[in-house]
Amino acid sequence: MWLKTINIKQFLSEETRDIEIVKNIGESIAGALTRGTKRFKCDTYGLDDILDMLRDIESLEDFNETLDELYDWADRNRVWLGP
Repeated sequence: MWLKTINIKQFLSEETRDIEIVKNIGESIAGALTRGTKRFKCDTYGLDDILDMLRDIESLEDFNETLDELYDWADRNRVWLGP
């Protein structure tokens, strides 16, 4: 059972290889996570690092690795990252 839903799927709807677009997507996801976890009691261990990584995307590989970290964090905290 999920305790919280934070919709990041809306930012992942278009596939792109343009790093500038990917950087903007990272910023948008970081903003949604910040807003979504503000009033939600969760284990924030690792979340700050993930937010920093999302804001500092340098490559598509960085982005994919960061999403993997995010999904692992969400699973541990029972946060659904979809609509």
